[in-house]
Amino acid sequence: LPMLPRLMLRRCDLAGASCLDMGTMEGLIPTLTCRGGAADVLAIDATDHCLDRLTAVGEYYDVDFSYESVGLMYDLAGRLPGRSFDVINCSGLLYHVFSPLMMLAGLRSLLKRDGLLIVSTNVLAEPGFHMEFNHQGRLQVGTNTFWYLSVPLLDYLLRYLRLAPIDALYLPHS
Repeated sequence: LPMLPRLMLRRCDLAGASCLDMGTMEGLIPTLTCRGGAADVLAIDATDHCLDRLTAVGEYYDVDFSYESVGLMYDLAGRLPGRSFDVINCSGLLYHVFSPLMMLAGLRSLLKRDGLLIVSTNVLAEPGFHMEFNHQGRLQVGTNTFWYLSVPLLDYLLRYLRLAPIDALYLPHS
């Protein structure tokens, strides 16, 4: 559901920014960041599973962004040496990884000082600091959907990594 990252991007000044879109799929977010005035846009995904659609979207909207297949999203600083970004979109990924904290920690060093990180993920709207495993697809169908974090835990993890939440949107779904 790409609506929330799109809404959050509308609130960002992208003029001249360097942007990273993680788990880009068909390239919607890189297209929007280019059209929003970003100077340098890198789209990454674990595999090239949507490369045809990604290329078609870029050509159709006449936008110029780079793409790299990086494998697992851990240790991104090692996979993208020397890179840093003003805006990073990490949407639709935290529930697909074995360790949400490890992935967030791995991308933290890629964010420039005073940069913005957009995190969009499924959460548990419950009190307490916990995450729940998606046992047998109870929370979401899919063999690669693992963890749902509680909102307080997600907030804690972001603050632990010195990422101060400045805005939030919540969209309930079944």
